[in-house]
Amino acid sequence: GYGGYGDYGGYGGYGGYGGYGDPYGDYPGPKATELSDESDVDVFLQDDDDNAAVIGFFDLETHEPDLEVFKEVADALGLKGYRFGYTTEPDLLAAYKYKGCAVVCWKPVRTTSSKYDRARSRFPGKGLAATSEDAGDASKTLTKWLMKAATPLVSELNYFVQDRLLLDLGLPAVLLFTEVDHQKNKKGFDYFANRMRRVAQDYKGELTFAVVDAETYAHYASDHGWEREDIGRGEARVGIRKDQRYIYSMEEPFTTDNLRAFVQSYLDGALEPVAELDGKREFQSHGDEYQDTGDQDDSAVIESNPGAFASDVMDNDADVMLEFYAPWCGHCQALKPQYNALAKQFEGDDSVRIVAFDASTHDVPEGFDVSGFPTVLFLPKGQKNNPVPYEGPRTSSAMADFIMSNAGNTLKKSASDEL
Repeated sequence: GYGGYGDYGGYGGYGGYGGYGDPYGDYPGPKATELSDESDVDVFLQDDDDNAAVIGFFDLETHEPDLEVFKEVADALGLKGYRFGYTTEPDLLAAYKYKGCAVVCWKPVRTTSSKYDRARSRFPGKGLAATSEDAGDASKTLTKWLMKAATPLVSELNYFVQDRLLLDLGLPAVLLFTEVDHQKNKKGFDYFANRMRRVAQDYKGELTFAVVDAETYAHYASDHGWEREDIGRGEARVGIRKDQRYIYSMEEPFTTDNLRAFVQSYLDGALEPVAELDGKREFQSHGDEYQDTGDQDDSAVIESNPGAFASDVMDNDADVMLEFYAPWCGHCQALKPQYNALAKQFEGDDSVRIVAFDASTHDVPEGFDVSGFPTVLFLPKGQKNNPVPYEGPRTSSAMADFIMSNAGNTLKKSASDEL
């Protein structure tokens, strides 16, 4: 596939749940995994650098209701930047010197700073105070605590934690847009994150801070009026988002001093927003276009499945652009508005189909090699056994021109010319 970070085109390690909550498993979220011995705990903690790890230790004789609350929270938060494990083994409780009930949260290894962050936190109190009458309140209390305990001083914005950072914590978010590639340039993330931390440490509880991949979140950068090309390698732009609605931009070049002045000016009420969105910006399901919630049109993308795949994709009378995606993949979400725009361009032309296939819910059809998300292929009319990988720019016009150049049908006019 193209555009992949790691095996699943997500964020470095998100294919790496191992046996602890495979995202291909019980979507929409992995349940808590039972841990039987110390080696299970060690593997669980080392298995994933990108998500917070949460482990519950429970004495079943005295704290079974607390375990049920823990599992309920795990089911709700499983694909939101957390991994959950638990044990009821007396020997494990004794080995870690816990009695009765303990919930411990480790911040994500990749984005946690030993200088600025407390890597591990324990839920306060001797239990979750769960009974049949107050289990709902106990779940809310644990969830609220986890949101803070799992969030480092400076995070990396991605599909899994975006709701927590931008909405759930209830704080304005300071976002630094740059190129993020942990595999090829890990120091790039660390360079900007460390400079943000020098400022963020003075604004705990007032703001959240995150580094953002400018390509994955190009749609967010565009809210500030920035194009992806405006942010070169090693460069950064900084903005603030409040309630996913009010947009503020720092005009000065990024330095620690300029960031501090920008943040303080915002808190002093001295800045005017550069944009105000009409509705809360959020990711919809793949069949719906990414846009303000107040103005949502039906998508022209054909959402296929195993039962309809032969007629949707393998029909030799049509040229087909096919995307294999996963709803939890940030790069798939970033591609969505352009892919939907592409489908709109060819709407009404029966000779061209723009198709999406959720490969996290359904098995990939035989004969297709999907090693990353999103994987985009073009299947020309009469040549369905020879799909052409699309690895060009992720814009609707570029994809339309690619279709025109490779179409098995005779298309008289470039769809991009019709815009």
